[in-house]
Amino acid sequence: MRQIYLFEYEPPKWRINDNKGIYYFVKLGNGTVHKFESKRATTQFLTEASKFCTLKMFEINNCLGLLYSEYRRIWPYLYDVKADNKLLNRIDKDIYKNVRDAEDFLRILEGKAGQPGGYYIDVWRYMTMCYQCIIPALQAVVDFYQHRKQRGEYHQFTIHLTTMQKSYLEFMEYGKGRSNVEFRE
Repeated sequence: MRQIYLFEYEPPKWRINDNKGIYYFVKLGNGTVHKFESKRATTQFLTEASKFCTLKMFEINNCLGLLYSEYRRIWPYLYDVKADNKLLNRIDKDIYKNVRDAEDFLRILEGKAGQPGGYYIDVWRYMTMCYQCIIPALQAVVDFYQHRKQRGEYHQFTIHLTTMQKSYLEFMEYGKGRSNVEFRE
């Protein structure tokens, strides 16, 4: 099964300004830095962060599959012979380009899984790029159904859009404002 493995941390260093001594540091790609008093606590955190990132990767993949099949389903209606409809052309281009780009970013992310050296930054960068492609593509599908006045599909994809926006915010806020108490020995 495909997974994201986060396993790198900064080796312990003695902190002169801190009376408590030696800490292990983990830097995530969203700008958070976490310090731990033991290697065990550090690896527990990295395991939890790996599971979280893997879950988000699967959410992105599922939404990408949904978007691709929906694009193929609405594709015949995205061109209007009788009128030069700029809205339909924009929707077509937005969905096609964003789905293709999100798939490319997901493949790059998958290829970097478990590689040492700057990997955390890559995880956040490529997953952020995936979200930034999927959310506009979902918005384009919502716009299409709003234009066609298909309320059922409109509401369905509005829910998908809101879910992905919340998932993106949860991903970007992971570990911020978190105390490391639960990872102490």
